[in-house]
Amino acid sequence: MQLQRSISRQDESAKLEKLIDPELHTLSWEVRGRKPSERLFRHSLDLLEKKGISPVEVLHVGSRLTQDIVPARRLGLKTALFAGDKVSLASDGGTVERAG
Repeated sequence: MQLQRSISRQDESAKLEKLIDPELHTLSWEVRGRKPSERLFRHSLDLLEKKGISPVEVLHVGSRLTQDIVPARRLGLKTALFAGDKVSLASDGGTVERAG
C-alpha cells in the first residue's frame, strides 16, 4: 500500500499491478514471515528464480539497516539504503560489515 501511494503521488494513473508482475508480489502475512526474518526474502527469491532471475540481479531498497539491508545482503541481493530519516541509519557499528 505504501508503494502504491508513493507511485500514485507521482502519477495517478500508475498502478502497481501493471508495473510489477502480480506473480512476483509477496506479502508478509501470506508467508507468515516478517523482516528481519529471511522467510519473506527467501519466498520472494523462489518466485524470482521461477522467472529466471537470480539474487545478484535483484536490487532490494530498504530503509532500515538491520531489518532490510542485512538480511537481503546475506541472501546475495544487491542493496540500497533509502536514508529518509535518522532511524534508517541506526546501526551498532558493525551491522553492514557482518552482512557481507
